[in-house]
Amino acid sequence: MKVLVMVLSFASVGLAQSDRAPKHYSVSFVSAEAYKNMPRASKEMYVAGYLDGHLNADLFGGNAKRIQVLRDCLASKTINQITAIVDKYVESHPEAWDRPATDQASEALSRTVCPGVLSPPLVFEP
Repeated sequence: MKVLVMVLSFASVGLAQSDRAPKHYSVSFVSAEAYKNMPRASKEMYVAGYLDGHLNADLFGGNAKRIQVLRDCLASKTINQITAIVDKYVESHPEAWDRPATDQASEALSRTVCPGVLSPPLVFEP
């Protein structure tokens, strides 16, 4: 009986904590420097995955209007062009090589082909 009470107590604490607003963290596994040192084909796959995440963020509650703006903005671009834009930005900002590659890709695209669309992040905006 004591065990059951303990289990239920821990379960209720867990449920109470889940009512709190979740914290959102920028999670990145690749630094801008690691991205810079990748072979070209790996960079294209990285950028494609990064963009796939943004372009499908509405599936996870992202801002559908901003995502559509991003889709429209990138519709005429090839992955080769977009990767070249990100490469140029990363290469010209060595002070940011310790930062996440995703942040640098967002900056690159927000400052060139899609002004302001990727900043702030699409996924967690109300």
